Amino acid sequence: MGLKPMSSGFRAFSTADQPNDGALLYFVHFQDDFTPPFGFDVMGEYDPATSHFTAKQDGVYSVLAQIAFSPDQTLNPTNYVAIVFIFLNDEFLIAIDLEDVPAALYNVTAFVSASAIVQLNAGDSLSVRFGTAAQDTFEGVEGMIIGDPSFTHFEAARFPSPLMNDRPASPIAPAVKGTFSETVLKKILKR
Repeated sequence: MGLKPMSSGFRAFSTADQPNDGALLYFVHFQDDFTPPFGFDVMGEYDPATSHFTAKQDGVYSVLAQIAFSPDQTLNPTNYVAIVFIFLNDEFLIAIDLEDVPAALYNVTAFVSASAIVQLNAGDSLSVRFGTAAQDTFEGVEGMIIGDPSFTHFEAARFPSPLMNDRPASPIAPAVKGTFSETVLKKILKR
């Protein structure tokens, strides 16, 4: 009988609104990982000062990031897209978007989340970025990331798995949803 794998999991959330100046790739801060019932960190793997989760052990992890965003109604009166990115070791891993948000919904909070099941190696680090772009110009949309534990949060949990980590954690091809996202991603990731 071998060693029993350790449990691993965290849930961090944003405690303060974060103004987004229209950056196409904005680093999101999740400042709290310790206030029950919203936040916890089983093994001390999440650093609220840097908003990075660093795995202490190899394994298969379920990861989720959700962002609540309220655009500024005075800017870019056009439909827009909101995108959540999960980064692995500061490299793009996955992005999920909410496309074609109507301009009529400016000042209405949009919720967008990205999730993945990924094999991590001990020492691998996960973080979250967020972006917005006008559908017609690809210019960033200014607004506010809402600091509320129910709305803006980042979490991961390790699952028992017989898989051994004999390959890199990065996927062969990053996952992207939607043709608009592919166009926007090419522009964002070149910057």
